[in-house]
Amino acid sequence: MEQNQIFTKLKTRMMKWAEEKKYQTSKNGDFTIPDHPNRSKSWKDELTFVNRFESQSKDLTRLQKIYLNQLWRAYKI
Repeated sequence: MEQNQIFTKLKTRMMKWAEEKKYQTSKNGDFTIPDHPNRSKSWKDELTFVNRFESQSKDLTRLQKIYLNQLWRAYKI
């Protein structure tokens, strides 16, 4: 599978998780996406990291691959 497809699938998986977990703060209020209960960073920060890794022109490091694999397992539905 091509690397761009993998990032697209991971981002889609994270967005789907966020869509299912979001809640409305009040009747006319905005929606809030909670942090993942098993992760130390916020959902927004982790999505930023995925986008940053995708924009790199060189290959991913071993640690980046491990991190992305952890995200893949954490955001399953």
